[in-house]
Amino acid sequence: DKSFIQALPQDNRMLPKGYIEHLENILDEVAKQRLLHGNWDYESNPYALLPSYDNICNLFTNSFVEAGPKRYLSLDIAYLGADTFVATTWAGLVVEKVRCIDKIDEVAIGNQIILWAEEDRVPYSNIVYDADGLRKFTANSLKKLTAAKAFNNNAAPIKGKNYGNLKAECAFKLKEIIEADQIYIKDQTYRKQIISDLENICREPLDDEGKIRLEKKSKHKERTGKSPDFFDSLLMRMIFEIKPSGGWG
Repeated sequence: DKSFIQALPQDNRMLPKGYIEHLENILDEVAKQRLLHGNWDYESNPYALLPSYDNICNLFTNSFVEAGPKRYLSLDIAYLGADTFVATTWAGLVVEKVRCIDKIDEVAIGNQIILWAEEDRVPYSNIVYDADGLRKFTANSLKKLTAAKAFNNNAAPIKGKNYGNLKAECAFKLKEIIEADQIYIKDQTYRKQIISDLENICREPLDDEGKIRLEKKSKHKERTGKSPDFFDSLLMRMIFEIKPSGGWG
């Protein structure tokens, strides 16, 4: 009789330092689950927003994408005790800087955004922030940014009638642009976290009305153990691609 004894890379004490981390950076989700975690029956998710791991990795090597003249700042706001606060600065479709703050006091949010906008030369009208669940005090502090765009995830889609809400419409616009290799993330400080977010984003099966929606954040957190804050910051930038002239709210 023969017995199968599973051995994973983590069991090999002779592996060079950094070998496991290197594998995590180059393997797609299916390969990681099978080779690093021993989940041999793991299959690719048919509901994955971005099924191609290569498309995701290309974001960090698409240096041929030229910086555009218009500058943007997209913000996934978080408070003390909440998720991660991610701020992404863009020159056209080139991500020049990604900032990440674990927690921030709600009193400081408005002033911090103003400082970043001045430092990165971003007009207030080219700032978009996640308005869902904003506390009253924070909303008041953001009144200084009168021209900034408040992004409401469950707002009606701007153009795509087949989408269940604005967030889904922007997510699929991001998917379109990523798969066309039109985005370059120049600042690679959070490369690993961004890749993890993007490869784990899923859509829901079509509802009874045939509307396309993303997986609810609560389900995503339960499945992955974290909030996709880097993805959300990238996603909100797409509102300027869908409707460059503004006029939403």
